[in-house]
Amino acid sequence: MIHCILGHGASGKTTVQNLLKKYIPSITTYTTRPIRHNETEGVHYYFITNDLFIQKIKENFFIEHYYIKKNDWHYGLSLHEIDYKNKDYSLVIDPNGYKTLLNKIGKDYLKCYYINLDENERAKRMMNRKDHTDEIFRRIFADRKDFEDFEKFADLILYSKNSKENSNAILEQIRERAFWKIKKLLVNNAK
Repeated sequence: MIHCILGHGASGKTTVQNLLKKYIPSITTYTTRPIRHNETEGVHYYFITNDLFIQKIKENFFIEHYYIKKNDWHYGLSLHEIDYKNKDYSLVIDPNGYKTLLNKIGKDYLKCYYINLDENERAKRMMNRKDHTDEIFRRIFADRKDFEDFEKFADLILYSKNSKENSNAILEQIRERAFWKIKKLLVNNAK
């Protein structure tokens, strides 16, 4: 199962995913954008060149990818060596990527957790992490469009600005699913 964590820019998606890493592995995506001062290669993203990204597209390495023309940035997701049918993983993804996954692998292997945090709080967070003003505005306006009516896709909507609370809510869902899966196995084995 892939536990997809979605939210507007600076809603705490990556922090939540980092808190979940103690319990389940995460899927790291690929990008050609520059690394930020607070990011780590292989943790936040795999940072690769445009040429390598294009080569990987040609090799059908990505199950989903997109391009931001304004910045000349590519983003991509690969499920190469990810056994999502038998193991749990967390994944930070955007709404379009989630919809693509939904179409390609199906709802049976996806859970959607949407962090819906106040826009003012997110703008403060982006300023605190020293994002450029034009990038803050771009993200806010893009998120308004990208997340319009997204609630209908979410299995759980999280409104807390506390990432620990949000990660605990997701863990509770994962544990409940595991409990019912074990119970079903025990019942089937008893027959």
